[in-house]
Amino acid sequence: MPGVLKDLRVLDLSWGIAGPMTTMLLADHGAEVTKIEPPGGDPFRSQTGYRAWNRGKRSAILDLKDAKDRKTFQRLAGSADILVESYSPGVTKRLGIDFDTLHALNSRLIYCSITAYGRDSKHADRPGYDALVAARTGLHWEQRGWPQGALLRMAGREDPFAEVDISQDSLQGPPRPGPVFPASPFPSLGAFLRRLDRHQRSAPRPRSDRARTMG
Repeated sequence: MPGVLKDLRVLDLSWGIAGPMTTMLLADHGAEVTKIEPPGGDPFRSQTGYRAWNRGKRSAILDLKDAKDRKTFQRLAGSADILVESYSPGVTKRLGIDFDTLHALNSRLIYCSITAYGRDSKHADRPGYDALVAARTGLHWEQRGWPQGALLRMAGREDPFAEVDISQDSLQGPPRPGPVFPASPFPSLGAFLRRLDRHQRSAPRPRSDRARTMG
């Protein structure tokens, strides 16, 4: 049975978690998603969950710094419905695949950009890796920086097992307060969920920007 999005063509220029998960869901519902990879393949293939997030997609190898490959990509964009990208602000402009350039070729194209701090903020040039965003926003402290985890603390509740002798090996979190580096996709997931919520609440717009810190 064809999915409800079977007539949509999507170009996926994203990496990490937020973009690939967004386009994964589009593919799950029948959209024709083509993941554009650089020569040598996506450098994030070793990420946990990579194969799941990129299931159901086609793959094309294009060097967007090469004029011929860039023309090929622009032709693809000319017949696409949606483009999702997660380059650092300014990169798409230098490559000649920015919103204004592609919108001139295809006025129907919905152009979704995922960044760490947005395109116009004072932190726009900061690297946007999940771990760096999590550290800057305090997520490393809140997520697992408290004995038995952070849920009780964030809910303002006392530990219900304070008088129970439980082995540290059976507890979540470290045996002392303080930040811990977790393998957390939450900043990217926040961007993804915020984008999904925005889509459900409003009519589609030609351009959409979503920052991980706005999740």
